[in-house]
Parts: sequence; C-alpha cells; structure tokens
Amino acid sequence: MEGIVEGEARGEARGEAKGSASQIIEIIENIMSELQCSLEKACKAAGKTVSEYRQSEQICGKV
Repeated sequence: MEGIVEGEARGEARGEAKGSASQIIEIIENIMSELQCSLEKACKAAGKTVSEYRQSEQICGKV
C-alpha cells in the first residue's frame, strides 16, 4: 500500500511539473508570436531564462 501511495505522489508531481513546463512554453511562444521577437527577448519579457524554457521543452518532450 505504501508503494502505491508513493507512486501516486510521484506521478502527481511529474504531472504538475509537466503542466508548469507547458505553461512556460505556451507563454513564451505566444510572446514570440505576438511581438515577433527572439526567444531571448520573449523569455526576458516573461521573466524566465532561456535555460528555463529549454528545460521546459525537455520536460514536455519537445526536444
């Protein structure tokens, strides 16, 4: 029973991380599209780093 609970908790944590990563990607891509700007400028406008964007891509399997 304990293993099931731990597995569920890990699954939920991964789901939350993927959801957050998806939001970061969506926000930055929307900024790039709307402002016709570079990834670097969009990340700066979103208050994120390019590294955070790249990590989000990895989490979501976009790379």
